[in-house]
Amino acid sequence: MKKVFVSLCGFGLLAATLVGCGGGVANAPANVSGKVTYKGAPVTGGVVGFFAKGAEGGGYSATINPDGTFRASNVAAGEITVTVETETLNPNIKQTAYTGGATKGPGGGGAPAGGAPKKMASSPRPGNAAKSEAVYVKIPGKYAKKDTTTLKANLKAGSNTVDLDLAD
Repeated sequence: MKKVFVSLCGFGLLAATLVGCGGGVANAPANVSGKVTYKGAPVTGGVVGFFAKGAEGGGYSATINPDGTFRASNVAAGEITVTVETETLNPNIKQTAYTGGATKGPGGGGAPAGGAPKKMASSPRPGNAAKSEAVYVKIPGKYAKKDTTTLKANLKAGSNTVDLDLAD
């Protein structure tokens, strides 16, 4: 009986190994890094977005470092659409302040019962935290949306390098 049990366990392990060594897993995780440049100079801040094709395709993002580099992990492998967005750093665009999810009160209009929405106080930066060096670089708007961008990449499972040289 013990030999049969050991044989069945061995067979199960062999079957699991063979299934795991098949032709590959669809949408296996890829790691991607690279550099974003515009007219030959680094884009010094913003976000790179990765959008996989198909119903299973999700969105992934990476922050652009002050030297133009970015890194993202566990992105779906395969053909992806890439976006680059820098407008969140534009000093001429007023960013909406988060008000803590104000609820509708007796005053209506989305204000809490006490009147106008309260703004959250900024958290102090820890003494050892580095100040953000991201600087706004205006790039063509077509790169910011997945339906207008011309940037594509084909990622393989494992490490990938994708350098993005933006043009007008």
